[in-house]
Amino acid sequence: MVFSESFKVSLISYFIFSFVDSFQEGIISDWFDINIFLSATLITGAITVIFFDFKPNKDIINHTKKQFIFPWLLAIIGSVIFYLKTKSIGWPALVIAIIAGLFVIILSLVLTKSNSKDN
Repeated sequence: MVFSESFKVSLISYFIFSFVDSFQEGIISDWFDINIFLSATLITGAITVIFFDFKPNKDIINHTKKQFIFPWLLAIIGSVIFYLKTKSIGWPALVIAIIAGLFVIILSLVLTKSNSKDN
């Protein structure tokens, strides 16, 4: 599905650009708005979830090590980015970062399972 792949690309692009821009402010955001990738991520993610034809499979899906490491890596990077962007609000920033990390893990595992069913 085109939206599923677009979601993955826009999510990874947003994480990378935000991560780089949070360490050296203005290196990317001076040239273009990073929130464009956030908007694309939200739109393609919503379309993927709405039109995603999920049929529960009772067979056990054998995941590779890569399929487990990738969502956790994205979640850690995403949580760090969210925390760095929201740390000025105090302790709720940590809660927001943890929830964002869990959201990335769950969404990545759902998309990984859907891709393994398609093959």
